[in-house]
Amino acid sequence: MEKACIECRKIPDRYFDIDIGRICYDCFNTNNETDVEKPKFIKKVCLVHKCSTYNHNMMARHEMPWCEVVSVETNGVQKPKTKYNPDVGGLNGNIGRHYYKDWIEYVQQKDKMISAEKSWKKFRDTHGRRRKSRRAYH
Repeated sequence: MEKACIECRKIPDRYFDIDIGRICYDCFNTNNETDVEKPKFIKKVCLVHKCSTYNHNMMARHEMPWCEVVSVETNGVQKPKTKYNPDVGGLNGNIGRHYYKDWIEYVQQKDKMISAEKSWKKFRDTHGRRRKSRRAYH
């Protein structure tokens, strides 16, 4: 009767005899491999714009009121795509707000509203109110 492997319980073709029994070649190789773990890093990911960075200051420069930013732990550093994409935004890993269409539109709308409010106040002050004369009519 042949002995089975002490790890996988199969009857091996290639094996090593050790003190406690027989171990197959595949189980022996997997046990001896030392797994070198890459260090873990925290990456900030914007789910709305599908961009990410390991630099927390860069994400602070990116974050807009409608962004959903989550933290993701990764093994090692995953390099971002550095090519400019006008649909998404960003340039060479820079994910600042000024590259994104929705931020540009938001700023333009804000400027239009401020300008319209100033124009309305100016119009109201010159034409909107009727001023009464201080002189009394007899």
